[in-house]
Amino acid sequence: MDRIISITLILGIVWMLLPENSMAKEEQETGSFSGLVYADYYWIAQNHNQDLEGEKGFWARRVYFTYDYNLTTDVATRFRLEMNSPGDFTSTTRLEPFVKDLFLDWSINENHSLIAGVSGTPTWGRGESVWGYRSLEKSPLDLYKMGSSRDFGIALKGQLGQSGDVNYHLMAGNGSGPNRWHKYMFSLAWWLTDNLLIEGYGDFETVDDEIFRYTLQGFAGYVSDRVNLGALFAVHHEENDRAGTDDKNITREVASVFGNFSVSNRWTSVIRVDHMFSANPLGPTIDYIPFSAEAPSTFFLVGLDYEATKNVHVIPNVEMIIYSENDAGYTPDKDIIPRLTLYYHF
Repeated sequence: MDRIISITLILGIVWMLLPENSMAKEEQETGSFSGLVYADYYWIAQNHNQDLEGEKGFWARRVYFTYDYNLTTDVATRFRLEMNSPGDFTSTTRLEPFVKDLFLDWSINENHSLIAGVSGTPTWGRGESVWGYRSLEKSPLDLYKMGSSRDFGIALKGQLGQSGDVNYHLMAGNGSGPNRWHKYMFSLAWWLTDNLLIEGYGDFETVDDEIFRYTLQGFAGYVSDRVNLGALFAVHHEENDRAGTDDKNITREVASVFGNFSVSNRWTSVIRVDHMFSANPLGPTIDYIPFSAEAPSTFFLVGLDYEATKNVHVIPNVEMIIYSENDAGYTPDKDIIPRLTLYYHF
């Protein structure tokens, strides 16, 4: 109930900021529905956790149902529901919907927008766009639980300069703690050419009086009609002064390179390599592909995308994790997960 009241207040404030005369003149109400599905047949051929070896079956890693509604030429809203199969290999819960997006987007002018409500964060949107295959796997910061794709707050985004080559996204949100308005995020991207961009990102969050976090990321991408390439390096640091916590300071670093290459009109090859420089204590909680928490890891993904018809893709792919030896001299067994992925949107 508190969340609903907060959304109502935020939307009410933004609504009052809108010029009354322009609202009357530019009222053009239109709406549209859309959706997408990521579903797999998977087989855990090998795993560091022997209890998971041999597991196979079907799951839906993402189902979206979205309604976009334009109140005027300058004011738009979005309501999106998401559903997922449980990815922990133990839950028997069926697909249950939850609110993914619920926001109002006011175009202040042609270069800047103000967004209020539950909306996408600046954390990895641009990198995920260049990666282009969220249907196969989350972007690195998302996969390794170093950030969040959504937050409840207020954002300002747009482009700078006459050419519009510099894009920014600033957001203040609730974060993951019990306090409110305690996470701040900012990204700045520069298109060096029509095809090449670089982006810097940073955030900091005070979860409570005892936990503080920050994230820094550098990203470079190349996009064209036939080839997309990307590379990033990110650092996520947490300071935890809570009593009873053994690891007071945890720093996680990840590097990633990825690309997709159009082979023909209907076939596209996909490849990605991530490296975690230390063991990820949150690894076992990663849905659909739990990592070992005992050693550094290198993640590989290769796939071949076939566009069967417009907006329908069938993608055979393999995910593999190879672990390094830890300080105690132990190396977990590798993980190998062949999958057949179906992706469609409407």
